Parts: sequence; C-alpha cells; structure tokens
Amino acid sequence: MSEISAEGVVLRRWDSGESDRRIALLTRERGKIYAIARGARKANARLAGVSEPLMHVQFGLALGRKNRYVTQAQPLDAFPRLRYDYQKLVCALVFVEVVDAVLPLEEPQPEVFDLCLTALRGIEIAREPLGALAWADIRLMDLAGFRPEFSVSAVSQKAPGSVCFLSPSAGGVVLPEEVADVRDAKETPREIVVTLGKLQTLESPPEFIKRAEETARAIYRFWSEIAGRELPARKRLLP
Repeated sequence: MSEISAEGVVLRRWDSGESDRRIALLTRERGKIYAIARGARKANARLAGVSEPLMHVQFGLALGRKNRYVTQAQPLDAFPRLRYDYQKLVCALVFVEVVDAVLPLEEPQPEVFDLCLTALRGIEIAREPLGALAWADIRLMDLAGFRPEFSVSAVSQKAPGSVCFLSPSAGGVVLPEEVADVRDAKETPREIVVTLGKLQTLESPPEFIKRAEETARAIYRFWSEIAGRELPARKRLLP
C-alpha cells in the first residue's frame, strides 16, 4: 500500500468492527476524507487519543484498495482549553459537525481548513464562545458558497427597514411585503440582522457579541436549510 502524509483535524469518529474506529478528517491537502484507525478502541491503544474529535494531527495514511488506514499520528494541538469548559467544547463540536455536513469528499479547500483551526482557537479563548461560533459559521457559509444576504433583501435587493424577516430558503433578509411569497420567513429583531451583517465583515472571531444566543439560533435556521439534515450537536446546544 502506498502512503501519504496529511495534516488534519478530526471532525467525527464512529466504531468499526470489534476494535477499530472510523474517522472523518478535514485535511489541508485533500479536503474531507475518511480513514480507519485500527485498534483505536483497545485499552491503551496508541491511536485512541489522536482519533478523537477536535484533534489536530499530522497523519500518516496508507492507501488500501477501498480504505485509508492511519499508520502514524503526531499530535499538533489538542485545544486543551476547549476540553475543560463545557460550553466551549460543545460550540467546537457544533462547528466541526457542520463542516462535516456541508463539505464534499475529496475536494481540497485549504481556506476552510485554515478557518477550522482559527475557529477552534477563537472558541477556545473567547469570553463568549457562541459569538466565536457565530463568526465561524458565517465565514464557513461564505467559503462554502452559501453566503446569505443580510444588508439588503435577498429577493429585491432593497434595504430593510425597522421590521426584518429572515428566510433561509430565500437566502437572507426579506421585507414585510415579500413574506407572502417565502415559505420560511421569520420576523427577526433588526439588531440580530445587523449583527449577522457585521460578522460577515470581521477577519477574526470576536470575543463577545450581544444577543449571542439569538444570533446563533438565526444561523441554525440557515444551516438546517443548507445541510438538509439533522444537526444533533447544534440541536443539543440550541434546543
């Protein structure tokens, strides 16, 4: 079997066979890929820790006929401050869940890989992790080609007034007179819409945003539309 080296972040893992573990990786070189960590579920297995979600690792991968297998793993960052703060940990898991949900396999997107690392570090140090998560979500939408329109109506390109509605299916803000033609328009405080627009302009995650939970809930509606599937971690964070 030929071997490659890939820098990756573990997005998700699940059991395989009696003692193996399958992992979804976001790699800088190859985009999202799947691999098998043989024996990772055994007691004291050398691949146990590095195959956990949110691990940043330099992997050695052997290419088999149907699967990739982890042969070597050098930890680069475990984001320890995430793991000692429950809300930060959940926010980080929520973000990698949606990365896994919306990215296609085997399409290198180094900008998304860099965003993933920036997002995890931002959530790790943020005073309000929901704000850092909201920023990362908005940036991911941009990079993945799903940028919503928050500054003008997604339908007519007219500037919104004091009463705003958000529609994931329409792609952003809709005006009161446009609501009848949109299936999922929901009235949203003007302050939340302004915050969403400001997040699109920031180059790094904020330590704090006002009304962070309401902002995160608004973003959740867009991800549900984009992903087209349940997002269990996000549902637990924002029931």
